[in-house]
Amino acid sequence: MPAPYGYGATPYQAQPAGPTPRGNVPLVLVGSAFVVSVLLSVWGAAAAVNYVTLSNSEGDAAAAESSYALELGGSVLLQLVPIVVGIVGLVLGIRAMRHPQTKTKGLIAVVGAIVAPIVSLVVFFAGVAGAVG
Repeated sequence: MPAPYGYGATPYQAQPAGPTPRGNVPLVLVGSAFVVSVLLSVWGAAAAVNYVTLSNSEGDAAAAESSYALELGGSVLLQLVPIVVGIVGLVLGIRAMRHPQTKTKGLIAVVGAIVAPIVSLVVFFAGVAGAVG
C-alpha cells in the first residue's frame, strides 16, 4: 500500500527542543576575554607605574627602566588576544540572538563584549592614576 504523502516520503518531524551549546560558546569567549583583558590591564598599569617611578628617580636605573618598558609594551601587545576573542564572541553572540532558545545568552554575550574593553580601560587608568597621582 503506498504512503499517503506521495512518493513514499515520510512527513517532516521537528527535532525536540533541547539545550544547545550555541549560546554557551559566546558567553565563554566573552567571559574569558573580559577576565584576561582586565588582568592584562592590571599588569600594564603596574608596569607603567614602575616605569614612571624609575624614570623620575635619580641614579642609574636604565636596565630596570627598559625592563618595565618592555613589560608595558608586552601587556599592550598581548591585549590583542582578548580583542580577537571578544570580537569572535560578539559575532557568535549576535548569531545566537537569532534563535529563540539562546536569545538571552546571546544578548548577555553582546553586552559583555561591548562593556569588557571599557572596563579594561577604566581599570588600567585607575591603576595608573591611583599610583602616580
